[in-house]
Amino acid sequence: RKYTCSICGEIDESECPKHGKTQAYKKQEIPIKDIFQSMLKKLGTRTYPDLIKGVRETRNRDRTPEHIIKGILRAIHKIHVNKEGTIRYDASELPLTHFKPKEIFVSVDKLVSLGYTKDIYGKELTNENQILEIKPQDVVLPCCPDSPDEACDTILFRTTKFIDDLLVRVYGQEPYYNLRSKEELVGHLIIGLAPHTSAGILGRIIGFSKTQGFLAHPYMHAAMRRDTDG
Repeated sequence: RKYTCSICGEIDESECPKHGKTQAYKKQEIPIKDIFQSMLKKLGTRTYPDLIKGVRETRNRDRTPEHIIKGILRAIHKIHVNKEGTIRYDASELPLTHFKPKEIFVSVDKLVSLGYTKDIYGKELTNENQILEIKPQDVVLPCCPDSPDEACDTILFRTTKFIDDLLVRVYGQEPYYNLRSKEELVGHLIIGLAPHTSAGILGRIIGFSKTQGFLAHPYMHAAMRRDTDG
């Protein structure tokens, strides 16, 4: 890392021995075309999306930019990012206390593997019409086929592909999700957020609904809302 003294110019120390305070950034021109081509070479491609979004300037304390490949991969996977870097899906919160397997489009065997072994009457779960009590931090994703908005499973599925590509191509790691279909989202963890909350609430995907509402236990909704009223 280099630092800049307003008088001495670029130095190696975080504090100038003569003039004190420095900055970890400075105004300069960069060969963006050459950098971009270098990133495409690293990705092993010559083609790229027509539109790759970015910001006009960096806003963090040290003006540190993110890796350009992140922006390219977001565009490739059609991922939209919030201003602070998170990928989100907004949905209205709807309470859910009980459900049938057929209502959330998940097999009985999969639900048993997630811990739903007995119905509300204490009988072993064997068919899709039995009534189950939802666990407090399990959620059902909004996937309405008639909505003009994209379904949550579609966006989250693309997000897993983006993350796996990022792990492999930028960080040299193994892919994490390796999903082949949207149905394989079931069992994976998510973070629930509400406006003005200071921390996310951990949730687990157990199924999908034909609504555009985020279905979850009242406790889950209350936990996400805990900071908004007080």
